[in-house]
Amino acid sequence: MKVKITKAALVLAAIILISIVFVPTAAATPEDSLEKWTKDHTVKNVKLTTTYKYEDGYLEIKETYSGSELKKKTGLSKFNKEKKIPLEIGTVMVNKEGDELTVTENELILKTKKDGTIKLEKGKENVYTTKISLVMTLESDPYPWWIKFDYPQWTWSMSSGWYVREDPINMVWEEPDIGEVKYVVVNYEKWTDNPSEYTHYVFDYLDNRWEVGDGVAESVLRITGGYHARLWTISTDEEEVVIANAHKDDSVFNWPLGHQAIEYEGAEDEVAGIYSDAGWNVDYDAYFLKNRYLNEYDAFNNGKATVITP
Repeated sequence: MKVKITKAALVLAAIILISIVFVPTAAATPEDSLEKWTKDHTVKNVKLTTTYKYEDGYLEIKETYSGSELKKKTGLSKFNKEKKIPLEIGTVMVNKEGDELTVTENELILKTKKDGTIKLEKGKENVYTTKISLVMTLESDPYPWWIKFDYPQWTWSMSSGWYVREDPINMVWEEPDIGEVKYVVVNYEKWTDNPSEYTHYVFDYLDNRWEVGDGVAESVLRITGGYHARLWTISTDEEEVVIANAHKDDSVFNWPLGHQAIEYEGAEDEVAGIYSDAGWNVDYDAYFLKNRYLNEYDAFNNGKATVITP
């Protein structure tokens, strides 16, 4: 028995087929795009080898990043970061936890409650390894923060032509230039305008370039720890603003040796308080940057930036 198919039935079937093929999908949101970008640019299982050496009055720290995933994602077999911290012979330093660092001509002796006694003999390398994840990108492929936010979310270091995500942006100054911002902490709080620091960058999408940070800190070396901020002038659709990451470094002799960011929120409030005392308008946690973050040293950022105006 033949089934008679009418012209109207054919038209209806065609309409149904078209509707199935062309079912609209939800457009990706800017937030989804940023999350996908981050996922695509994350390198897992990176081997971090940190080498410490005490030589001629300096603590030398070399960080080497390597691993098969790094090679696969970036083509780099490894890349390095290095810094040298001068230490005066005969120095004995004690931090608030009771850890003690003694500097002699032939060795550094670090006595800690957490890790016991650690000795660095002059000229002898001490090597430690761990596994970490990194978010990395090339100069030509910056993190596109501007599709969702008014200001960058992160700072980035640069090694071997690759930019590596570092600290969260947690402060914004609207209206003043960077000279006015720095003037307050340098002249009223006696911070240094030339601290020892790794160079960090942010990407200014309107100028289409990576901008170098301009640091201020409580002291040049922060041997016993202290507050530190990196600042940038960034172009927006309406004006130029100053942004920063503010954090507190631990002392040089806390383990692991060298400066680590151990505080974001407290540092943000500390710096904001300086401007409040100087008569500026401070709006704590006023802008949501969604860069909530906890680093490996328990420094926490709540994802909101304090906004300051003269």
